[in-house]
Order: sequence, then structure tokens, then C-alpha cells
Amino acid sequence: MNQSSNCDFSSPESVTRSFIESMHQWEIESEQERRAARKTDDPASYQSKSMEKMNEIFLAFCTPKERKYGRQGSFQHPPEYDPEKEKITKTKEEGNLAQVESEREAILRGGKYRYILKRMNERWLIDRLEHNDLDTWKPHIL
Repeated sequence: MNQSSNCDFSSPESVTRSFIESMHQWEIESEQERRAARKTDDPASYQSKSMEKMNEIFLAFCTPKERKYGRQGSFQHPPEYDPEKEKITKTKEEGNLAQVESEREAILRGGKYRYILKRMNERWLIDRLEHNDLDTWKPHIL
């Protein structure tokens, strides 16, 4: 499911694109598993598997740190992450930090986003996400 094998970790743009693709696929699969689980005796049975898959994506593409307001396994339908509706518009590297800006087309949570990446052990990893709200960059949950 996760796109880390196809990712060029020497490129902040490639890491961001692969993260978006992996999260998109995870959201689709989690929604399918949730719907299937609703028809069973344990409607929450999908949750641990879904969380495990999401954690694998974060381990592959994100800096290892506690995320105070982490995703906590939440997903939505239609997916929040969609490589067809989120286009990378700008990439800027400065030392061991990079910014990858994107434009997300969506009724809810659309607009400009900025992924902040850190270079760790010669690999770019996503550290945090920001959303542009009225020309101000504000923290956003990955």
C-alpha cells in the first residue's frame, strides 16, 4: 500500500507526492474496511488494522516524533488526501529544511498547504503540515 519503494527520498517533492498517494490509498482502504466491519458483530474490528497501516506510512515518510495532534487514525470519505486534487506548486530547499507547497481542490479543507520537511540521514522526511488561512500559515494535522 505505501509508496515508499517508489519514492526518491533525496527529493522533498517525491517524498511529499508519495506521502499523499499513500495516505489517499490508506483512506480508501480504511473506508472499505469500515463499511465491511459494520456488517459484522464487531463494527470496530477494522480500527487496529487501519491504525497499523497509517503508522507504517508515518514511519516511512515522516520524522519520528510525538505528534501532539496526530491523525489518530481518522479518515474521511471522500479522502482528504488525493493526488488528483492536490498539486505541488512550489518547492524550496534551504540546508536541512525544505518546504513543499501545494494547492488542494476540495469543498472542505481545500486551499494552499505547505509541507515542512527535514533532511535526516540523507533522507527527506515530512515534519509537519501547515494550511494557509487568510494569508497566514497555521499548523494543520497531518
